[in-house]
Amino acid sequence: MKIKYKIIITLVLIVFAIIVTSSITNATTLSDLNEPPSDAFKNTGNSIVSILTSIGIVISVVVLAILGFKYMLGSLEERAEYKKTLMPYFIGAMITFGASTLANIIYNFVK
Repeated sequence: MKIKYKIIITLVLIVFAIIVTSSITNATTLSDLNEPPSDAFKNTGNSIVSILTSIGIVISVVVLAILGFKYMLGSLEERAEYKKTLMPYFIGAMITFGASTLANIIYNFVK
C-alpha cells in the first residue's frame, strides 16, 4: 500500500510541475503574464471540465445502481459490507459533483 501512495504522490507532483512550467514558458515577456486569458483558453477549459464532470456523473450513477442492486439482493452480512462501501462512494460523488463548482470559483477568484 505504501508503494502505491508513493507512486500516486509522485505522479501528482509531476503533473503539478508540468502545469506550472507550461504556464511560465508560454509567456515571452512580462506583459504577456498580465494579459487576461484568451477566449480559446477559457472555452477549452470549460469543455474539459464539463466533459470530466459528465463522465464522473455517469460513473457515479452506474456504481450507485450496482451497489443498490447488490444491496437489495444480498444477505444480511453482504448488506453490512455494502453499507461500509457507501461512505467512500458518497465522498467520491461529492468531490465529483463539486469539482466543476470549485474550478469555477477558482477561475473567478483568479480572474
